[in-house]
Amino acid sequence: MTIESLFKETKGSTRNPISMEDAEKVVRLLAEREGGRGWIRVVEIGRVIGVVFTKGDTAGFE
Repeated sequence: MTIESLFKETKGSTRNPISMEDAEKVVRLLAEREGGRGWIRVVEIGRVIGVVFTKGDTAGFE
């Protein structure tokens, strides 16, 4: 999932408006808190920034 699509979904699902910048800060803080070993990671490849969610020890979707 790209970070941009995550922000669009987050923005559409909240009652109070949230800026793209604030949403990005939240996602990055969660990923940093988990230290790259938790349920959320931010991955940058070139100019594309992605968000990876993991369930248990596997990454992906069900």
